[in-house]
Amino acid sequence: LAEERVAEAPRRPESWWSLAGARLRLGDRDGALEALEEELLLEPGDPVTTELLSHLGVQGPAQRFFEAFGPDLDTALDRARSVTDASVVEALDDGLVYYYPSGASLTRSHTLSIARDRAGTEALSRTAAAGRTREKRVLTLDGRELEPVLTEGEWVLPSLEPGDVVESVWENHAAANRGGPPASAGWRFASFEKAFPTSRWAVFVPEGLTRGRIELGAFDGRVETIPWEGGTVHVYEASSPRQQQEPWQPSYREVLPWAAFGDDLPRGPELRAWRARTAGLAHLPADLIGEVKEFALAAAGDEEGIARARAIHDALEERLQDRGVDSRRMPRKGDVALGVHDQIGRAHV
Repeated sequence: LAEERVAEAPRRPESWWSLAGARLRLGDRDGALEALEEELLLEPGDPVTTELLSHLGVQGPAQRFFEAFGPDLDTALDRARSVTDASVVEALDDGLVYYYPSGASLTRSHTLSIARDRAGTEALSRTAAAGRTREKRVLTLDGRELEPVLTEGEWVLPSLEPGDVVESVWENHAAANRGGPPASAGWRFASFEKAFPTSRWAVFVPEGLTRGRIELGAFDGRVETIPWEGGTVHVYEASSPRQQQEPWQPSYREVLPWAAFGDDLPRGPELRAWRARTAGLAHLPADLIGEVKEFALAAAGDEEGIARARAIHDALEERLQDRGVDSRRMPRKGDVALGVHDQIGRAHV
């Protein structure tokens, strides 16, 4: 029956899955492996098939990549011990992305989070379950290993103490865009919430994978390219303290280091359309432009740079408070023009 399904629908991955299961039940291991490999040709990187192959003693190319370029946990923990100015230290923030020739990808993320104080243990006590979890555990200062509890889509770690390390490993699979560019992937090397002593992103790109490229933003860390198994591994690594937010700063893509792999299609028309929509949202009536400019110049005084932005922010916050507007809704990051427009609207000017 399973072979009939394959004959009727050879392009359906589930047909090969059914055949593999039937052959395993009959003790035909080699036949099952053949069917699973056919399924992977249709659905490259399928995590369930990859895991089953691993149990059968077969290691796929993505698993070899993860082992060859896996992180050095001891070195990451050593670097993190010197960081004391954050409640949570991301001792390791590691991402490995394996691209298949079809454009599908399998990503393995690996983190080591250290709680430095009670605020840190509170922050790590509940975390959302991400992707397909391969490992989640707590390493205590006294050498014990604790297993967290998965409840309603969250990992609960109720017994954390300062100094404990939370280790997380998970995977995400992105299917190929048939006939289109490869699935996109990205990484941030810093944040406003945590220090990142070791943040690393490694991407394997096979030869012949077209319409894909890597872009970097605000990145000044280490870059390395390594030939490996018919392709190239691009490695990006940085060490960053916890970043400080500023009033009305630009978006994180302009101030935090990041890397991304995606298609190389032209973005000119899309960018122009986005700017047009943004300009429309931030537009002010002509009779208000002079008043807003006068207010901003008076508030800024002789200040320059970020001090000038902070002075305008504080003056506007004070004005809103005087008019009974909830100043807690003042934006802390994003486009300044949109923020001013939003707050003027709230103040009924």
